[in-house]
Amino acid sequence: MAGETLTTQAVQDWLLTRLLTFPAPGGTSKAGDFLSTRVYWDRPPADAVYPFGVVRLIGMRNTGAYNRERQQGALELTLIVRPADADKVSDLNTAADLAQGAMMFARSGDSAPTTGGLIFVGEGTRDPLPAPQEPVDEQTYTIRIVWVVTIWPRYLSRYAHP
Repeated sequence: MAGETLTTQAVQDWLLTRLLTFPAPGGTSKAGDFLSTRVYWDRPPADAVYPFGVVRLIGMRNTGAYNRERQQGALELTLIVRPADADKVSDLNTAADLAQGAMMFARSGDSAPTTGGLIFVGEGTRDPLPAPQEPVDEQTYTIRIVWVVTIWPRYLSRYAHP
């Protein structure tokens, strides 16, 4: 997928496509099988249907290294289901397993020879979050996964290599 680091939107599109469509070993399941297209950037719509996910690029900072062309931060995925019955919680955990597999060793590089960008997804953490307290609905179950992400985006590197 050439051009995946040309804009922030292109980076987001590549990461989301990888999350939803990367097949498990044997090609039998993908996170998208459980979440469909209900994974949203930054926040869900008011009428979001459960289960759904929210992804964010957080803490993205320019590291100062590599002519200030490299950004590093985190990719956060929050998965939410309601009601929190055993079957739905199990399915959400399966979707989280598949998302973790999709992002393990995720790498992408643009095809442009001198201004090509790169995306690397590194180590991650996964936590089931405690049930919310009143006045929030305690029947929701939430899993949060955070990966380290390093990006050499073309929208920065193209300035260093005219």
